[in-house]
Amino acid sequence: MASEAFCKMQRWWISKYGTDIGDSDRGSWLVVHCDIDIARGFGLGWITKSKPLLWCLVMYFVAMTGYSINLPLLRWKKFTIPTLLSTVPPMLIANNIAPFLHMKIYVLEKTTIFPRSIVFTIVVMSFYYLVIMLFKDIPDIEGDTAAGLQNLSIRLGPKRVFWLCVLLLEMGYGIAIIMGATSSFLWSKIVTVIAHGIMALIFWYRANSVDLKSKDASQSFYMFIFKLLCVENILILLVR
Repeated sequence: MASEAFCKMQRWWISKYGTDIGDSDRGSWLVVHCDIDIARGFGLGWITKSKPLLWCLVMYFVAMTGYSINLPLLRWKKFTIPTLLSTVPPMLIANNIAPFLHMKIYVLEKTTIFPRSIVFTIVVMSFYYLVIMLFKDIPDIEGDTAAGLQNLSIRLGPKRVFWLCVLLLEMGYGIAIIMGATSSFLWSKIVTVIAHGIMALIFWYRANSVDLKSKDASQSFYMFIFKLLCVENILILLVR
């Protein structure tokens, strides 16, 4: 994430000041700050001696570096498929699978068995991460075009990608409702089905009120998806 943040800052600095960020004192401070963040992340993984966390850090660092850095055969964010392959699986592993394996193996010291709740999490969160990575380009089409990127929003247009994202997340809610309805715990079944049904309706209502010609409206809806993601992180704790 530090490397991705630095690359974004580099592009912004060049577009605003016309010089490389490394030529300024602020740029030197930013490089040091990114290096500290990277070292701190790997250091934490090394201290815990947790293989899931260490492998997660290595994989995430490699994926984000390839995604961000403008070198031959890298900067995968230029195209949609490499972008999704280098971001969605790492996000899923870093946010859900690796912490689960760490707690299961190194904290609780139990046999690794993937319960129904983690399967639910992997399936539903995959839709969230996929939608987030597709939607993030809609508010910044002009900047991506100027940077020479060829993402899906530029190729198909913001309207098609917008409704693709809406349909994907609604599909995710549908799967969540079906999986929740098959739970053997009545209270979990009721909460999962009703909560995801309400979220699906709210999301659909909000999607139909978005003005895609407004960058602020698109950005606001993008942040709304993150709010739904936060709610989902709470709901998955109730899945049985």
